[in-house]
Amino acid sequence: MLNGRTSVNSDTSVSHTLNQVNGQLINLYQPQISNTSNTPTGVSLNASPNQHLPITNKRMFQVRRTFLLIVTFDVIFMVLLWIIYNQIKNITVDQAFVNEVIHYSIKTSLFDIVGLSALRFILLMISYAILKWSHWIFVAFTTLSSTGFIIAKTCVFTISKTDKGFTDYGILIVSFILAWVEIWFFDYRVIPHERRLREA
Repeated sequence: MLNGRTSVNSDTSVSHTLNQVNGQLINLYQPQISNTSNTPTGVSLNASPNQHLPITNKRMFQVRRTFLLIVTFDVIFMVLLWIIYNQIKNITVDQAFVNEVIHYSIKTSLFDIVGLSALRFILLMISYAILKWSHWIFVAFTTLSSTGFIIAKTCVFTISKTDKGFTDYGILIVSFILAWVEIWFFDYRVIPHERRLREA
């Protein structure tokens, strides 16, 4: 009987000692575990990937910036061509502004082509730079509207006899090409590239 009681007491003391050791170990490692969970690394590991999707969707990709640069180049290049056109005809910018803007006529003025490029620039910048829409309908609208206006102007435009119409129709042709380059680039470069990046 004495030996049995002694063994029970020893087992009880051993289990009590083990419980104390476990309690000390828990108290020792618990602050480290809590600090690890509060670090940015722990937050990033436990965070869901879906939480980063709104940031990715609002980001402007490089291919879209390239498209906006093409739109900006369009309006700047058309202004430059219009100035060169008047310089070839020995007309100052002030005189050209009076002749083609104040006394505007669709048959003789080419400043409306510059204004057409400016309207494309404003609409596309609002749609794809400020509002960051991804639908092709806006660039299609600007391209088709520009095409219709250029074709109508070509039918009624009076050819200048001094340069045999090369410079006059050159501005119309360049504006026509740039309008279609914009819709081609957006449809075949911007939309597919951004779709692949979002899916990735």
